[in-house]
Amino acid sequence: MNAKQLRKSVLQYAFKGQLTDRNPADTPVENIVYQIEEIKNAKISLKIDETLLDDPAIPDTWKWISFGELTFNKDSSRIPLSKNIRHSQKNKVYPYYGASGIIDYVDNYLFDETFLLIGEDGANLVTRSTPIAFLATGKYWVNNHAHVIGALNETTLSYVMHYINSISLMPYITGTAQPKMNQKKLNSIPVPLPPIEEQKRIVDKIEELFFKIDSYDNHYLALEALNKRFPKDLEKSILQYAIEGKLVEQDTADEPASELLKRISEQKEQMVKEKVIKKEKPLPPITEDEIPFDIPETWQWVRLKNISTFGNFNQASPEKINPDDWVLDLEEIEKNTGRILEQKTASEKTIKSNKYKFNKDDVLYGKLRPYLNKVTIAPREGYCTTEIFPITLIEGVYPKYIQSVLMSPYFLNYAHSLSYGVKMPRLGTAQIANALIPLPPTNEQIKIIEKIEEMTNPIRNLSLSNDR
Repeated sequence: MNAKQLRKSVLQYAFKGQLTDRNPADTPVENIVYQIEEIKNAKISLKIDETLLDDPAIPDTWKWISFGELTFNKDSSRIPLSKNIRHSQKNKVYPYYGASGIIDYVDNYLFDETFLLIGEDGANLVTRSTPIAFLATGKYWVNNHAHVIGALNETTLSYVMHYINSISLMPYITGTAQPKMNQKKLNSIPVPLPPIEEQKRIVDKIEELFFKIDSYDNHYLALEALNKRFPKDLEKSILQYAIEGKLVEQDTADEPASELLKRISEQKEQMVKEKVIKKEKPLPPITEDEIPFDIPETWQWVRLKNISTFGNFNQASPEKINPDDWVLDLEEIEKNTGRILEQKTASEKTIKSNKYKFNKDDVLYGKLRPYLNKVTIAPREGYCTTEIFPITLIEGVYPKYIQSVLMSPYFLNYAHSLSYGVKMPRLGTAQIANALIPLPPTNEQIKIIEKIEEMTNPIRNLSLSNDR
């Protein structure tokens, strides 16, 4: 049960007399009626329309009374002030109330005592997104969108406030496009009236329980947020542990990453000779100051361009893209998971700009708003927006491992620190090319991915169950 449901339950119990005990020493309700008659100089009938009640049963010591007979209406003292008048005032110190609470401040006041304000019109009469009845204290001004209500004392005002907030007002509302509860309708609302002492006990108990419910609500919301955040945070921690070499044990029988790097360098030289890629400028050496964390001895720190053909992009103009070719846009990659949401062909889109060609198993990195963490692996060849960088890896580097690095907290922080542009931040080609990658031996890359999948699949299932 959430906080809203708990509050509703408390109020239901309260106004059935089930929240507090009866006390024979309480002043009879008739004394309240007599005091009101004295002030109003009118006889109170205590007659109500029982057809308006879902359940007319109340304790024997209580009486049903109409809202209009119980209270004193001060609507005639209200004065609306236009926005222009309010804006022209300089010494704006007094609250200016409307149907749902304070809407402005003004330089004078109409009331200088506690009254109950009840919204007279507006959607809140139906939606009840905020309390429709609320107390106003001190010096303040009220416009003509809130009824101003007095009572014998503040205890009764608080009691009536909670009661009005507990019931549906639909039987008392006129109009659908512009809901309104006029004074006559308001006055017809039946109110269950206990002795004044019990009113105080009820108000005190409601406010005591509401305080506890508010505390519960804060903890409940915090727990819900934690439950939603926990799977994602845990998955991020797993990725970070993985790329630091802490998720699986190192195997001394594995060929070290330094040997893998030698082979990669030889492969790239051969690709240059065969004119598959252009000759690359030497990358700056990696300095101690750049290294963000320690890695196992069998690993190597490398730049992304060292282990890929990154930068050798194959661009295609719209007319060179066939109707059946897959064209991937950034919004078709799910953030934080890398899941491809849909695969549309060129014939299903309007292609107006050049696209990057990518191959099967390329790592596709969304450079626009890198905090969205859109990184995926191409299941087949196709074309993509130039807001996505295709990364073709050299043999011996496992695409899923590089995807994990690019989605890790380490790389997110790196991308965030180097992104340029305020409204549309993006990561540049040089920043990606020079990004440091912790590279394990090939066999260990595979073990790491197997371990990540083993650990994150149950977590993702937990995340899905939290979203339901």
